[in-house]
Amino acid sequence: MTVATANYRHMTARFNGKCADCARFLPAGAEIIYNFDVRKAYCADVEDCWHATQERKAAPVVVTAPEAPAIVATSAISKGYYTVALEDGSHVTIRIRPHWEADKAEAGAMVAGYLTGSNNESDYAGFAFIERGSVKVWGKFRTGYDRIKLALGVLVGDESARKAAGAAYAIESGNCYRCNRLLTVESSIAAGLGPDCAGKVGL
Repeated sequence: MTVATANYRHMTARFNGKCADCARFLPAGAEIIYNFDVRKAYCADVEDCWHATQERKAAPVVVTAPEAPAIVATSAISKGYYTVALEDGSHVTIRIRPHWEADKAEAGAMVAGYLTGSNNESDYAGFAFIERGSVKVWGKFRTGYDRIKLALGVLVGDESARKAAGAAYAIESGNCYRCNRLLTVESSIAAGLGPDCAGKVGL
């Protein structure tokens, strides 16, 4: 081992690593130049490393955004409040309501929101559109937010699971899962729907 400068040394690499300049792989046992000030290793062949560094800097960097998990709507969903139990024991409450634009609402478009606070009537944040049999998650929610997207996937994918989620909301809140009005009759609480809403959904 010989000293190249006051801060650099030519030496043999003890571990696998990469050059701090050109990012080339430096296996254990390779000849390297080590900077003790910044504790970084460099290629021993300075000229070859310089060319490799220029090639790396000139190469375009391609970043691929992660794909949002697709949510497939296989059954029609009506407006209402649903509490979906997840496999980890937690639950997510989702509100489905008509689109705020009248023409889209008339065409059957819905907006999905998830409960963000303690008020189960108003503390909801919208995150997706449901229209023409498809679910369109809003941009902000395409990365992360897996729990709410999983819950929505359950609701739009399985009618029996959706009814169970509605009943779970009714039992937890004491309100009809369709109109969110207080339920006072035991049979209505068990069904999750008041008599008027039950008639509207054909029960």
